[in-house]
Amino acid sequence: MKKIISLLVCLVFGFSSVLDAAEVHDIDWAQRIVEETVENFKQLEDSGDFEKLVAEKKKKRRRRKKRRRRKKRRKKTKESRMSQKWSKAGRFYLEANIGSISHNSLTADEIQNQSGKTIANYTVEGSSVGFSFGGGYYLNDWLAFEGFYSILGVEESSFTETSPTAQSTTIERTFSAIELNAKFAYWMGQTKNFALYAKPGIMLWSLSVDQTNSVSANLSDSASGSSFTFGLGAEYYLSDKFYFGGGLMLYPSLGNDELGSQGHTKYFVSAGYLF
Repeated sequence: MKKIISLLVCLVFGFSSVLDAAEVHDIDWAQRIVEETVENFKQLEDSGDFEKLVAEKKKKRRRRKKRRRRKKRRKKTKESRMSQKWSKAGRFYLEANIGSISHNSLTADEIQNQSGKTIANYTVEGSSVGFSFGGGYYLNDWLAFEGFYSILGVEESSFTETSPTAQSTTIERTFSAIELNAKFAYWMGQTKNFALYAKPGIMLWSLSVDQTNSVSANLSDSASGSSFTFGLGAEYYLSDKFYFGGGLMLYPSLGNDELGSQGHTKYFVSAGYLF
């Protein structure tokens, strides 16, 4: 009778230990508990020292629980330190980028309607190089507000005017803007060192037009205004301070009816420093 009770008690200890292992998804530990339980059955068959065996079992179980708790505390402490180190909340950053600007150039018909002249042999350089520099501030890890000054390139076009004056004309259109954006970032990785982001915002744009004519006097004009912008991109942190990235910015409308309005797309690479 005593032997049967001993076997049942030993089985209960083993089963409870297996449940503990299952709760933390430790399959190897559960397998070891089962093996130890089988070994305990064999020991009970050869020994009547039940109380000693139960005491040793309890002691081993307590030691295992302590080790598991210490391991969990160390893991949480490490994760907490890493999270604090890589957190962006409450930090300023500076950034610069450079890229290719694709201009949605005015067509020959739009030039004629805008100027009231008849033109031929119209050519245009539809892309140029642009750059931006500025900075921002992270309110938390996923939201920042930033401002940039951007040079959006120079677009050159030329044509032959046939009426009312026969002459050749070259036009340079220079674009620049001050951008004010909200940056929504989604961080990935254990240290949150890689992010995808979206940037809705507004821009205060400036357009300068210089027209060089072969016969009549040269002309210059300018305009300014505001419009919406939108960007998508990604960035990767080499450390908790230095990062690089890339993406695109859309400038749907820059200009007016008098000088012509057109959209622009910037494909860029960037580098920055987080304070």
